[in-house]
Amino acid sequence: MHRRDFCHVSLRLAATGALSLPVLLDACATARYVAPIGSDDTRLTIDAGTLATDGAAVLVDAVHRVGAPIYVRRDSADRYVALALRCTHRGCQVDAGHDGFVCPCHGSEFTRDGAVVQGPATQPLSRFRVTRDGRRLHIHLAPTDPANA
Repeated sequence: MHRRDFCHVSLRLAATGALSLPVLLDACATARYVAPIGSDDTRLTIDAGTLATDGAAVLVDAVHRVGAPIYVRRDSADRYVALALRCTHRGCQVDAGHDGFVCPCHGSEFTRDGAVVQGPATQPLSRFRVTRDGRRLHIHLAPTDPANA
């Protein structure tokens, strides 16, 4: 069984109470949790070194600012993706997996870039602009239009 299939089956089991959600998240998580090294009203700043070439991080400190943790992934040497982990269907927090995101409430699935794969969600995850200044990554808190990101 592939990891993605395992996570999907496990999410369904967790929804029925047959599997503990913390066990599932531990098994399916691909991101480490990091705290910003700086912030202001418009952005959060993290150390770029916390993201390996194919690594990711979740900023839990973003919850009070954007209503959900922010998932940040390094796509290449100079491209980063930052997404709000909030389903656009009913606002549940989505779970980050290796291949994308799954909403444990109603089953919506999203790609690693936040695009909808399966509903009921019809809108992509909110995306944030990321800029780099030396070793610092700045996640700008105003959501961007996914088509222009």
